Amino acid sequence: MRILSTLFSTDAPIPLWQERVTTLRPSGADAVTVGRLLLRARQYDALVLDGSARSDQLAAALLRSRRGGPAFVIADATWKVPDRAGAACGKRMAMRLIDGERTTFCVLSRFEADRFAWTWRLRRSRVRFTPWPVTLISSDPMHESTDNGRVFAGGNSLRDYRQLIDAADEIGAPVDIATNTLDADDASGYPANVTARSFARADYDAMLRAASVVVVPLEPRTDRSSGQTTYVNAMALGKAIVVSDAPGVRDYVDDGDTGVIVPCGDAAALACAVRALLSDRQRRQRLGERARRHALQNLTLSGYAESLLQVVEDTLAGPMRRTAGDTAR
Repeated sequence: MRILSTLFSTDAPIPLWQERVTTLRPSGADAVTVGRLLLRARQYDALVLDGSARSDQLAAALLRSRRGGPAFVIADATWKVPDRAGAACGKRMAMRLIDGERTTFCVLSRFEADRFAWTWRLRRSRVRFTPWPVTLISSDPMHESTDNGRVFAGGNSLRDYRQLIDAADEIGAPVDIATNTLDADDASGYPANVTARSFARADYDAMLRAASVVVVPLEPRTDRSSGQTTYVNAMALGKAIVVSDAPGVRDYVDDGDTGVIVPCGDAAALACAVRALLSDRQRRQRLGERARRHALQNLTLSGYAESLLQVVEDTLAGPMRRTAGDTAR
């Protein structure tokens, strides 16, 4: 197979991927990336593209209109439904430009494997669950990981930080929220132990590594999952995590074994879970050790790359093999 991809261009080398895939490094300008993909696509049997990148989405739509073009695997296809009905309809129409017999969309949860197909009016056989990996840049995920008695929460996508802010008084310990989604004008009304603002990437990573408990409060969505990067990386660092029971979480976190799962929107349950972990260092360590072992064994970049290559093979083999592969898994 001749495969071209925009994925992993800034990650550490993945031997299996390098052996089988030609990597195209995205340009800072979307138009340049689209142009390079259009120019080179005919040389390849399949393209593995980044579903979160506008340039990759546009290139896939344009290339699908060509006869005899490559197959497509769209990784990280975690698209939320727009709030406005007209925009949602437009997005479904745009999706149809990418969809086809030799297109597969990869999503980050079993929930989405079913829901994505229904939401965007696609055949279920064209959607696959590919678990999201650890994306920490450091070669040693435990480097400088400490336990400072603080609570950390970070990220922007579909977070319910009101749940954590409402729980903060009961938590008692300092709570650091790294996000740009909260209104700075509301900060004066937060409990005194809450710091909430945007942080530089280096500071974000440092707070994540140092925290005693990492909280990922999520919205109870009906269309997509979110938060995987934050809680999977926290698991790889050996952190005790508390996560809302939103779609996809249970694909990664085993409640009571590799983390604690609490009901969405329930500030009292969140406060209780965090307080219990802060008061029991040994339990934090046990949860963190099991979470780290699970993440570093089962959620690696090389494992993610291997799963994408399997999807490419199934996509090129045709609908019958893809359906059989879904059934087998």
